Amino acid sequence: MLFDEQDHAWHNPESRMMVREDYRRVLAAMQTLEQEERDILSLVVSSGLPYREIARIAGTSEANVKVRVHRARLKLKKMMNTGEL
Repeated sequence: MLFDEQDHAWHNPESRMMVREDYRRVLAAMQTLEQEERDILSLVVSSGLPYREIARIAGTSEANVKVRVHRARLKLKKMMNTGEL
């Protein structure tokens, strides 16, 4: 969740609309990534698993997971900053 339920900004309709728009843009940017990049990044962000465990699941090294996550985040950042979404 981008805002704590008790955060006053969340009760502001304009803030909620901005959060929803940001969320929509992030999801659209995620769709531009390769499936493998989305999978690894999703595991890192949503699972809370350590990189070592994600590497085991993905059948690769921990270093490779870190590189993939870094590159995927760079791509997302570029997409978000260029306004191409």
